Amino acid sequence: MDVVKLNAKGIPPFMHLIEAETGGILENLTHGNPDSFMIGNGFMVYGLYNPNLKKAQGALVAQVAGTSVVIRSLFVDPFYSGFGGGTMLIEELTSDVFYMDNISEIEFLASSKDPSQMEVAGFLKSRGFESEVAEEAYYRVRLSEIINAGVLSKASDRATHPLKEASDSALRRLGNELVEGGDAFISLPIKKQDYDEDVSMVIEKDGAISDIVLVSHDDSGLILSYAYSKGSGMGIISALSAAVNRAVEKFGAETLLRIPTVTDVSKKIVDKIIPGARSEGYIRCYYSMLPLYENIYGREMELKNE
Repeated sequence: MDVVKLNAKGIPPFMHLIEAETGGILENLTHGNPDSFMIGNGFMVYGLYNPNLKKAQGALVAQVAGTSVVIRSLFVDPFYSGFGGGTMLIEELTSDVFYMDNISEIEFLASSKDPSQMEVAGFLKSRGFESEVAEEAYYRVRLSEIINAGVLSKASDRATHPLKEASDSALRRLGNELVEGGDAFISLPIKKQDYDEDVSMVIEKDGAISDIVLVSHDDSGLILSYAYSKGSGMGIISALSAAVNRAVEKFGAETLLRIPTVTDVSKKIVDKIIPGARSEGYIRCYYSMLPLYENIYGREMELKNE
């Protein structure tokens, strides 16, 4: 088996070995240079290839993110596992990262609810990675699972409208109130462009916002970034119902919605629309490059002084 560094033109034969979400991102990237190893947005793709069988047997996708290189996908065909292919991929990545500027670690985030990710985490720990429980936790649910939720069907016909129609003065006023009440768990002032202005909903009356649901999105789906209510709770349910219905229209019923457990309001929403739901925790596996740098450069200095 050999490890090959893949450019954009070399990825297709290995695509079936790459996690679906990551593979979709790679397919949609605009490649400035299709012959380049760093294929765009900091992605590096390695393939495990058997030249005798002329067969792709594994793949690793990593992405530069700040001072870290994040493993996005790691998989070896089970038929060929146990022959050191996964170790070869990790060693090749580590070797390349060593010569990159300003990179302090290689990391991988594994969902406690995803058996395949937990298997990768176990493998990485066996290869010298350390692990810790990540602080972030959220609930995951598809829009189709909550669109007919009983509590949403009870939503009143309160006047809700998209965030794009909210007045800037009302948003500033709400921001000040959140700071004063200690409920500012988001960046302030609230900027419409930071969220999906069509899906996010507010209830505004007489220049004041009583309820707000802020929704953003990334490559994994939608995120209920923030929910706040001044009232008894039916206002926020009405805003959430309008947001869910608009999201289904815009993105489809099978779109994933993540709800961070940030505020009491978001926790109450989860309890109402997903009874008995459990949050999804994460295991962060990481390999610090600093000791490796210190060992290599320390040894070089010793040799120079001898």
